[in-house]
Amino acid sequence: MMNNQFHIDVSKRRIIGLGIILPVIAGTLLIGALLLFNYVFLPSQLLAGDPETVARAAAARPQAAPVLAPANLTVELCAKAGTATMVDGVSVDIWGFAHKPTGVPCSDSSIVPQLPGPVLAVTEGGIVNVTLHNDLSENVSLQFVGQDEPPDLTGVANGGSKTYTFVAKAGSYLYESGANVSTQVPMGLYGAFVVYPATAGQAYGSAASAYDEEAILVLSEIDPVLNANPGSFNLLNYAPKYWLINGEAYPDTDLLTPAAGSRLLIRYLNAGHIHHTMTLLGAGQQVIAMDGYELTHPFSVVAQTIPSGQTMDTIITVPGTGGRVPLYNRQLHLTNGSAASPDHFVPGGGMMTFIEAAAGGPTPTPTPVPTDTPVPGPTDTPVPGPTDTPAPPTDTPIPPTPTDTPVPPTPTNTPVPVNTMHVGDLDMVRRGSGGHIHIVTITVHDSSETPLAGVLVNGTWSGGSATISSCITNSSGQCTVLSAFTTNPLTYTVNNLTSGSLTYAPGSNHDPDGDSDGTSITQ
Repeated sequence: MMNNQFHIDVSKRRIIGLGIILPVIAGTLLIGALLLFNYVFLPSQLLAGDPETVARAAAARPQAAPVLAPANLTVELCAKAGTATMVDGVSVDIWGFAHKPTGVPCSDSSIVPQLPGPVLAVTEGGIVNVTLHNDLSENVSLQFVGQDEPPDLTGVANGGSKTYTFVAKAGSYLYESGANVSTQVPMGLYGAFVVYPATAGQAYGSAASAYDEEAILVLSEIDPVLNANPGSFNLLNYAPKYWLINGEAYPDTDLLTPAAGSRLLIRYLNAGHIHHTMTLLGAGQQVIAMDGYELTHPFSVVAQTIPSGQTMDTIITVPGTGGRVPLYNRQLHLTNGSAASPDHFVPGGGMMTFIEAAAGGPTPTPTPVPTDTPVPGPTDTPVPGPTDTPAPPTDTPIPPTPTDTPVPPTPTNTPVPVNTMHVGDLDMVRRGSGGHIHIVTITVHDSSETPLAGVLVNGTWSGGSATISSCITNSSGQCTVLSAFTTNPLTYTVNNLTSGSLTYAPGSNHDPDGDSDGTSITQ
């Protein structure tokens, strides 16, 4: 179909001429993510009363299957310039889409472009009317890749407007600028467009696509040099420094909190110029659709690449036992800003978040184990043997053997003390603008002061609006916890250490550099 060919051509245009992409040195420590951005976790409770359905829904879990999106969608969007603040405090120029209220011009300061643009949602078969108003100095157009809508490569000039109308097909799609794609899209002119089928609680027509909750993850990247001077930037020098999920880099990315045991639908939309491979450790992903087309034969993956400009839908069965699993970019796009930035490693960073099962999910019904009924064996009837006449004894009785001297009992060995573990060091640093990110490194030793790997550290913070309070030690006996966006000072306290048969001995906690008592640290 023409629109499919155009989709492929657009993806190619994004890649041709990009040249050599500089390698990114990655942080590999995978610790928790933060509850900071207010639209990554979309519980599918779309607001039917909002005609635009610019779905920045609250991050609450639905108690039932998702409701339907509005039957039709009518919305006005502005394309305008703005700024976005990265995780390391750097302000980057962007071009983005924003919802335009009726009667308010795009030039009004109350209209702020978003990165990515507002989520647009509608029900399959609905009529979509999107009016674009251009507040930028160059022509801008709209394209809804994958929909039956002719491409607009020209767009409208500054101050102009144009309405795009089509009938929506179910699936996960990107909407983005169709003019000067190689520059305008990485500047930020993109967003998510979700079309729900007529059956609530399904991503597509098949019952196999049923889900309980969903998350929309728009993947992208930013090269600050391009954004600072888009008119003269040479795309051969394209080298991103920020790797984003819904416009945020770790640790500012959202923590996804579906119910334990639920089916979580993730809609991946790659708005970037670079392919991104998303990996989930500790739970499986089943790919159910690509580019808005439901697969006849879904397949399971740990990591799967989403090419530039394309989309992918997966369903994750959230572990019923709870816990946290990392979701991150397998190409190790896990850094923030340049290597000179103090938040280049925070630790890790970039395109990463975590899925943490929340309480209250469905409880799996255990499959009963059948009880085997014992099968009785045949009863043997004893066969009587011949009766022998006992012979009188003829041998001389043998006198009893003298009793040996008793052997004294073997003495009981002294019990070997059970090995214990304790905190061998606590260190805290503050990062980020204003020192708002507190990072604590915990070192765990056994009773012989040998570092211990695989120890679960549980603790608490004295405050903080977004915290990670538990971690598992690496081969050096160390792991890291984090708290962000809070007032200073802040205290972290180790509550417990757990590792197999080892016993936690809090009385042995110590800190060689003396900046803590080994149990709590304040800064």
